Amino acid sequence: MLSKLFGKRGGGAKRAKPPDEREPRPAGAPLVPLPPDCNLHLNRLKAASRHAFRTYDYARAVVLAMRRGVLGADGIRLRSTLEDEDMRAGVEAAWAKWGADCDAEGGLGWRRFELAVLNSLVIDGEAVVIVDGGGDWGYRLRLVDSARLDADANGRLPGGNTVSLGVERNGAGRVAAYHFTGLEPAAPALSGGYVRSGTGVRVSAERVLHVFERDMPGQSRGVPWLSTAVRRFSDLKDYEEAERTAARISARKLGFIQTEAEGDAGDDEEDETISVKPGSISHLDPGQTFAGWDPAHPNTAFADFVNAQLRGAAGGCGLSYFEVGNDLTGVNFSSGRIGLIAQRELWRMAQCLLVDQFHDKVFKGWLRRAVLTDRVQGVPSWAFPAEVEAHRWVGRRYEHVQPREQAASDHQRLEDGLVSRAEIIRSEGRDPDEVFAELAAEKEAMGADGAADAGEDGAGG
Repeated sequence: MLSKLFGKRGGGAKRAKPPDEREPRPAGAPLVPLPPDCNLHLNRLKAASRHAFRTYDYARAVVLAMRRGVLGADGIRLRSTLEDEDMRAGVEAAWAKWGADCDAEGGLGWRRFELAVLNSLVIDGEAVVIVDGGGDWGYRLRLVDSARLDADANGRLPGGNTVSLGVERNGAGRVAAYHFTGLEPAAPALSGGYVRSGTGVRVSAERVLHVFERDMPGQSRGVPWLSTAVRRFSDLKDYEEAERTAARISARKLGFIQTEAEGDAGDDEEDETISVKPGSISHLDPGQTFAGWDPAHPNTAFADFVNAQLRGAAGGCGLSYFEVGNDLTGVNFSSGRIGLIAQRELWRMAQCLLVDQFHDKVFKGWLRRAVLTDRVQGVPSWAFPAEVEAHRWVGRRYEHVQPREQAASDHQRLEDGLVSRAEIIRSEGRDPDEVFAELAAEKEAMGADGAADAGEDGAGG
């Protein structure tokens, strides 16, 4: 029972005390950093990141920028590179057909599913996908909330495996299983890698795709990509709310009426309201003077403070300030180009992360099942899946900042033999095979039309 091994809420090994409860470090003792997995506040970081995404405008802008830059409208597309044209078309057609029903819960197609994985990466720092059976293909995916991974499961198991933040590793350090809480898998999946343990579920690593960025050796869980920016977003929201409150008060309050007559200072008097009409002249009672009140909110430092906070938050997320703040004021061509180049490189890195840890693994697992069940047209069931899995992924690419200058540069490099047409086409996010086929079809159609026109002219003569 996992509850017995880890205690009431995990703890076969003693849980680290919060920093304010630890014994003071002896003078002269070396400062040893905590291991990467000794994150006592992982769930708290996730909760703060989710709250920021749902309530802070700029935090949502970061997630939307990652959606646009990493996946775009078309996502990361599969292209088979098999030499046999029929087999290549069969693999791509079967993949597209499976993608329409790839979600075990039935709510997402492939494009929306990979978008949900990216959202989990940015907001939670990790995405957890369980491979289930069922459906026409016998291969489906189920996106699981990463908070279901039992962060309190830490310690050593009787067999020698160790568990850290819900991730179980064997003696060689390889991930052997994942421990979940509150997970209720479908009945058919219980016999394929799911083992109930106490109140949780242990799922073998072969059935789990755990996508996250490993920042340090030995790291078992991902950290939200918004974690460093959440505090700035929170401070910025509080500051803007204070400025809005002050601006509303200053717009409603004209000033104060001072009375020279003696009176009880402790008496509570209601605020006096003066009606003001266009062209009117108001009179005060004897002994009263008017003192205006102009708090001047938002103050002159408002824009500078907001910009400074956004620059820091955007930099921590790897994005440009004008992308997060939606502000192109003061951005010239040179600075905008430099910012876009660095930002797009980060987007390509995120694409590589998704391809390596998610897309490739899903495709190989699906292809193995599809070939064995004879679901791929043009590929016999006795073929080895490794022989027909040659492929590449076409990710979202980006428009050039200077299209005319870029076109001239590509033309010159093509003449010098430094680049191929296919490479230029791929740099724009298009598939060379599709472009070449379309050009050939267009040329053939234009040739046929031209021949027909010439024949009619000759007949008429």
